[in-house]
Amino acid sequence: MHYGDGYEVGEVGLLSRNIKIQGDASSESSEFGVQIIHNEATVRLTAVEITRAGQRNFLGRYPVHFHLSQDVTALGSYIRDSSIHRSYQRCIVLHDTRSLTVDGNVCYDIVGHAIFLEDGPETDNVITNNLVVTGRDGSLLPHDNKPSGIWLANAQNTVENCAVAGFDTGIWVALSERVIGLSQAKYASSDIYPRQMPLTSLRSCTVHSCRDGLMFDFGPRPDNSIEQAVFKPRPGPWDASSYSTRSMVDTVISDIVAYKCTNLGIWSRGRRFRFLRPVIANCKAGVNVVGSFNIEWFGHGNKPRDDDQIERLANYIKSLEG
Repeated sequence: MHYGDGYEVGEVGLLSRNIKIQGDASSESSEFGVQIIHNEATVRLTAVEITRAGQRNFLGRYPVHFHLSQDVTALGSYIRDSSIHRSYQRCIVLHDTRSLTVDGNVCYDIVGHAIFLEDGPETDNVITNNLVVTGRDGSLLPHDNKPSGIWLANAQNTVENCAVAGFDTGIWVALSERVIGLSQAKYASSDIYPRQMPLTSLRSCTVHSCRDGLMFDFGPRPDNSIEQAVFKPRPGPWDASSYSTRSMVDTVISDIVAYKCTNLGIWSRGRRFRFLRPVIANCKAGVNVVGSFNIEWFGHGNKPRDDDQIERLANYIKSLEG
């Protein structure tokens, strides 16, 4: 039996919408397209097509940019059922924005990271039912040359029922030690420590035809160069002493499907990961767990799985335990 049988299916996304916002024809050569920036007003976008968008290598110039919107709970802001394609820089960006809904959108043909939670204070956002396909190398930030479909700078967000294909990394949970970027000074004395803040929800997502499927490691330094990032989540409030004074909590990642990744299906670095019902097939390697001495792996019972990769994972964990 083929291990990916029943899981390796193609996604279909509709790009056209009745409402269309686009850059002019010269955008194709200049890569200087249309942009939509939101600040603190109520913003509700539904069924909008945006194309020839974003302005390559100009910071803050993205097709849809929720910029310093802060907590939008009372505003009820969202972007739903829209399409963004042929973007010269990103797809949907959340910068210092909390409690936003990003649901049912299609991102296609994107330069750099696509759905991008930027600096680290972005929490309590709901990213669900999105399709993100085909990323191209960018150069705005050093890590844009390895674009991801979904980039999380803080794990305290919900990512569910999304599909990513054709990026260097499908979903990248890229945690800095503290808030970085343009938000760094604002949150310098805050209790936001992304590498300590527990994951809200990551489940029922599919990543395929990428280099790495799910990456839970390698976060940015303040200069946006990349370093190893050990995830050790604890209950808040957080501070520099939390690593030694509070017990860690579980990180539960469930129902992830990863296939046809040229490197790894899942890569994680940290403690107390629990992978529930994962399916990994046709990847160069299935899972790499670094430092996860308390890892738990719950399979599919009689459903197809790559038993060889499971066995190698079990042997690897035994070697860590000595």
